[in-house]
Amino acid sequence: MRPSLWTPEKCESFVENGWWPNKTILDYVSDSATDTPDRVALVDERTTYTYAELADAVDNVALGLVAHGVEPDNMLAVQLPNRIEGVVVHLAAIRAGAIPNPIVTIYRENELRYMLDKLDSVAYFAVKEHCGFDFERMIRGIADEFDALENVFVLDDGEALVDETRSLTALFETDWAAQTDSDHRTLDDREVGPNDTSLVLFTSGTTGMPKGVMHTENTLLSAMSSQIDVLGLTSDDVIFAPSPIGHLTAIQNGYRAAFMLGTACVLQEQWDGSRALEWIESEGATYTAGATTFLTDMTNSENFEEYDTSSLRLMMTGGAPIPPEAVQEAHEQFENLTVCRGWGQTENTLPTINFPTDPTEALRTKDGRPYDGMEVRIASPETFDAALPGETGELQVRGPFLFLGYYDDPERTAASFTADGWLKTGDKASIDDDGYVTIEGRLKDVIIRGGENIPVREVEADLRDHPSVGEVALVAMPDERLQERACAYVRPADPATPPSFEEVINYLTERGYITQRLPERLELIDEFPRNAIGKIQRYKLREDVAEQLDMDPVTR
Repeated sequence: MRPSLWTPEKCESFVENGWWPNKTILDYVSDSATDTPDRVALVDERTTYTYAELADAVDNVALGLVAHGVEPDNMLAVQLPNRIEGVVVHLAAIRAGAIPNPIVTIYRENELRYMLDKLDSVAYFAVKEHCGFDFERMIRGIADEFDALENVFVLDDGEALVDETRSLTALFETDWAAQTDSDHRTLDDREVGPNDTSLVLFTSGTTGMPKGVMHTENTLLSAMSSQIDVLGLTSDDVIFAPSPIGHLTAIQNGYRAAFMLGTACVLQEQWDGSRALEWIESEGATYTAGATTFLTDMTNSENFEEYDTSSLRLMMTGGAPIPPEAVQEAHEQFENLTVCRGWGQTENTLPTINFPTDPTEALRTKDGRPYDGMEVRIASPETFDAALPGETGELQVRGPFLFLGYYDDPERTAASFTADGWLKTGDKASIDDDGYVTIEGRLKDVIIRGGENIPVREVEADLRDHPSVGEVALVAMPDERLQERACAYVRPADPATPPSFEEVINYLTERGYITQRLPERLELIDEFPRNAIGKIQRYKLREDVAEQLDMDPVTR
């Protein structure tokens, strides 16, 4: 499947300027399998693969896919946790000329129905059970709804499967070259090229049903290559991947980074802060990436002092608001760690990042500078023209990291770009005189109360300082007269002593907030709904408060 957004001339210019490597991730795996065959490539809770074993497994599983009728450009839905089998299936799909669609394991029937239908996926891959959930039962309950879905592969770990389900374990263990007339030459003729679509990844869905983002090998490899250069990663590093491989963070900063460097990627199957520290110590991990939650869970682990984490020297964090104090605490707690904040989306990977050598204050408070070749600008929300340094507006980007468009959605693709090729990110930000980007929220996070804008992130930041507030999200609730009013969702710091509505209002009033910018309802919550990388799903909070208003319209 060829890209629709990039013209042949644009593709050629990116290659000529050195921004696109014109390779695939399989080229890196092949090189390491030849040059350092016994070097460790992947580690998970159960086993270890060398580069030679990885290359052999990819070819074998790819031949198995061909034997099961997978054709070039077919879509494969891969809902596997952080296990070696998940990475191999991703790569085997590309080797067979198909397109992997990694899916995070928190998604259930509703999201899966949407994705399988949207892509006409011909195969689905899952583990039978993960975190107490039966994925085989889920897919069997909906599989008959999709005419295109020909194969369901489940990693059984010795458990019995229903007759209609194929064993993913058997797909790995069968010698497909011996069973069929196919061999590596069959795969060479089918393998995805550098400018073909090699990944469809659905957005993380903080605003509603996700969109299918298409990337090529060139867009993905160029972004990760730039990041490797900026961070100074080398083949001596060991990559730790706790973020799910159904998300771009682990795909890029996990196994793709490792394979580009010819080093090891350590996969943590189920997130636990203390277990992460144990992995870092046992594997000598030097680099990791993840949302703020991953950072704070490790820093705040009650078992922190039990582990030697001195090997960890770099962490890239982004994907959700990053309190400066979280970065500061990590720098104080980890012996050798530098946290580099960055900003990115599924559509543009990671256009901005802090360099490890940046000033301490920038590392704490800024969301990075653009890489060479990537352009960023702030567009005025009123005039849509470029804003002046320091002014707030919509962050827009363009350059070689950008996606190809949304799958089978030309209208939303076109609406996402300006006439001169800038991606309208929907994020509100500013750029200072030194070129640092500061993310200030989503444009849609602005609550407009009777024509008056409520500064969501500002209110949230002040409320976080209240001693009884553990976490907060301010969302719009519908109002017949004013259109929108503000509701504060609060997770108490101590469930036994939650803040009252009056305390919240008095606290903000003492800090100079006018009445129009105060929350007009307080909802206490045990846990926030989140997507796979820890972002609060604000649309779910908006839906919840709308339902609450129907039952209890009283402001409190």
